[in-house]
Amino acid sequence: MSVSLCTRGYSTIPYEVPGIGVRVYCLEELCFCMKENAFLLDESIMSHEFLEFLETKLGERELARELMKVVSRPSAMEQFCRIVMQYTALYSKSEIEKTIEVLKGGVGLSGLEKRKNQADYLLDRKKYLAAIHCYDEILSEWKEETVPGGAGPGIRADILHNKGVALAGLMLYEQAAAAFRQAYALTGDSEECIAFLAAKRISLPEEDYIQFVAELPEYYEESMALEKRMEDIRESFAGSMASVTLAERRSKRQGAEKQEYYQENDTLPDYLKMSYRNNVSE
Repeated sequence: MSVSLCTRGYSTIPYEVPGIGVRVYCLEELCFCMKENAFLLDESIMSHEFLEFLETKLGERELARELMKVVSRPSAMEQFCRIVMQYTALYSKSEIEKTIEVLKGGVGLSGLEKRKNQADYLLDRKKYLAAIHCYDEILSEWKEETVPGGAGPGIRADILHNKGVALAGLMLYEQAAAAFRQAYALTGDSEECIAFLAAKRISLPEEDYIQFVAELPEYYEESMALEKRMEDIRESFAGSMASVTLAERRSKRQGAEKQEYYQENDTLPDYLKMSYRNNVSE
């Protein structure tokens, strides 16, 4: 775990970052907020209230004056954030540029799209539980009229699909199947149907899954496509390092290396538990 210290002014009265609702008391906290929430930032961060906070609460007059030069310029948010992050020197040049790239990706997006980007970011980092919470919040507040360009069903289906991926990452396959099925109902996309069937296939015993599919002839083509993909995965796995490792472990268990096999068994569950805990952590 890394620890960053506040080396500049610290205010007793916080500044609330617009659009995010996070309260910061110093420049280091602001930079951390910018880096972790770059996909949610918009031009509202370039406010005179913020400059006043810098000058009067933190005593950063030089920085406030430098930022004053850019706040009135169009499309200056990237420069604004870069100046703040470089001035504070909390992050390396490469980390700052990565933050700016994320910032660029959010320019022009609606609030809903930015919140979805935040949840997708958590999903990409395998923070599954946090991602699910974000997706659920978006869906609970969903209003079709707030979606830009009449793209409501497509965006909602994408949110449901990604929620299903997060649930599958937690091995909650029944819940994942429900999310994929809702996405399929919105779009009719065969890929959503295949995702739904894949989650059901994992969650059900073989015989129960066969019975389940037999009662839904409308899914015949998608179920056949899924079986073809499953067969391709089996063939691919057969030549992988993971397959070789499993074969070596079988050989140890059946041969003279049983003691080493059982020693490995003592450590492997701990590794898997730690990996799972990391995936469900906030």
